[in-house]
Amino acid sequence: MMDQKQEMVDDVMDDLMDDEIDDEEEEEIDQVVSQVLDEIGAQAPARAAVALGGGGAGNVGLDATGDEDELQARLNSLKKGT
Repeated sequence: MMDQKQEMVDDVMDDLMDDEIDDEEEEEIDQVVSQVLDEIGAQAPARAAVALGGGGAGNVGLDATGDEDELQARLNSLKKGT
């Protein structure tokens, strides 16, 4: 009885591991991931690379004036809090 259960579990695990994602499923996954990232306010990978100090091309895609103003306002707010 235990051997049968173990064999069934092994078969199910093998089936799950062998499943490949087709192009249609991959597109759907990409759409869901993009939607989630948009909902949580995540930035495009290029902006993330710049924020991490990379990006190579400077402030590509950044609105420097708006970002600086926002950062300055946040800094001022923090200074007032202390």
